[in-house]
Amino acid sequence: MSTKIMPVSDLRRQTSAVIRAIQEEGDVVYITQHGRPAVVLLDYEQYEALVARAQPEGWPADYFAQTYGALAGDPLTRPEQGEYEEREPLP
Repeated sequence: MSTKIMPVSDLRRQTSAVIRAIQEEGDVVYITQHGRPAVVLLDYEQYEALVARAQPEGWPADYFAQTYGALAGDPLTRPEQGEYEEREPLP
């Protein structure tokens, strides 16, 4: 496992290779924008382990994986729109 620093412009050109290195070698990649740290890329299992340590006790370690898409079957509803005065059209 190694830590790498990479500008976002390089990430755009090498996205697949960066993802592969993160998954296969466990690399952690710091992405910079304008020379400043912007985000960190790391393997999903490493992320889940960090989240599990940060969560209060009693939450399952894979809570997000268990609940992802839980509301997918719920219909989206839109509240009724109120009455609005009609304005003259723009020229």
